[in-house]
Formats: sequence, C-alpha cells, structure tokens
Amino acid sequence: MPETGQSICVFTKGVLGAPGGRIKVEQRTVGIKDAGLWQTSLISGVLAVVCLLSCVVWTGFGTAIGRFIATPRARAVFNWAMAGLLVLSLVPVLWE
Repeated sequence: MPETGQSICVFTKGVLGAPGGRIKVEQRTVGIKDAGLWQTSLISGVLAVVCLLSCVVWTGFGTAIGRFIATPRARAVFNWAMAGLLVLSLVPVLWE
C-alpha cells in the first residue's frame, strides 16, 4: 500500500490518472457530511403516513367484506372470484 503523499504508477490508458500515469495518494477520513438527513426524514415520514392510511383502508375493507362473506358458501364464492381475478391479472404479464 502506498503511504500518504507517495506517488504510484497506474496503468490508466489516459482516462483515470494524471498525465504521465502517476497519481498522488492522499489519506483522509471519508464521511458523509449532511447527506440529506432532512430529505431522508421527510421521505420516511411521507411513506409512514401513506402506509398507515393504506392499512386503515384495507382494515376497513376487510371489516366491510367480512359482513358479506359470513357464510361458508359466500366465502367460497368470494375466494374463487379473487382467485380468478388473480389469474386474469397474470394474463398481460404472460402475454408479452
């Protein structure tokens, strides 16, 4: 490993290194300074709210549909209908 400030030869094809094929290696700490903490927090908050609303909607849907499929026959019809719709939703994927 090169030491701090030591030049090393690098085969660069004139793309990555300095002219003459030598680069200077500097040692320093690598850190992320203020790397979007505010943006990350905002996105996380928005996603948490959307997730909560989604859970509330699906819970309401499950409660409402539960009243209609209380009998075993109604539950079987519902399950077969949902299975059919699931299979139909795969048609466009398999069609391509």
